[in-house]
Amino acid sequence: MSDSHKVKDLQKAFAAHIRNPQRYPKPDGIDEHRMQVYRDLFFNNISALIKQTFPVLNSLYNSQQWSVLIRDFYQTQHNKTPYFTEIAGEFLLYLKQHSFDKTRPYIYELAHYEWLELKLQKATHQPEFKKIKPAQLLDKTPIISPLVQVHNYHYPVHQIGPQYQPQESQNITHLLVWRDRDYTIHFAELNTHSNNLLKKLQNHDLTGRNTILSVFAKSATMSEDKIIEFGHQQLLKWSHQDIIISTQ
Repeated sequence: MSDSHKVKDLQKAFAAHIRNPQRYPKPDGIDEHRMQVYRDLFFNNISALIKQTFPVLNSLYNSQQWSVLIRDFYQTQHNKTPYFTEIAGEFLLYLKQHSFDKTRPYIYELAHYEWLELKLQKATHQPEFKKIKPAQLLDKTPIISPLVQVHNYHYPVHQIGPQYQPQESQNITHLLVWRDRDYTIHFAELNTHSNNLLKKLQNHDLTGRNTILSVFAKSATMSEDKIIEFGHQQLLKWSHQDIIISTQ
């Protein structure tokens, strides 16, 4: 066997042992104390990164439970990425595909909500925020920032913490996460109508007026003028919050 193949085999054995020392023995010729340093360093780096991205999730576990979760994650086939910044996404996929904790059925949704903040922070493209006249929000098509995320959850994930951990799904919760022109991340809860309005603005090229009417007209008891006025106030608010960034 050539020296290059020996080195590659040693590297594979070394990596396999660090990932799962119970399954793969330590390569021959490596001091146990030094090997333990590498094992601890690997675990601590992975744990710290995931803890930073998912602080609320981390707060639900004691240190021993957290260690079990992190080790189970990187001992599976999910943690394949060579990029440190993508490990959080791999962890999210792991939670989606594994029922690691049946006592916390909301774990994936909570992690997804926390991960959205990282996703928006990492986004490299900052859109152009144009000045918008109030009338344009009705007469033209409002453009929603690409740095806006709207998701529906079966659990109120924005309320979950050590003191509140629901065991059963509740009414659908509509949550909005976005990044403004100052690179600040914001979170908000939407009611059903606001959620429908924002999603329709994201997915259709209607004017603001027609979008408002299509969302509110069937369920509202107000006159058309009042509906337009009510919807216009919501569009103005979103414009001021950098959720609507321009019109066309």
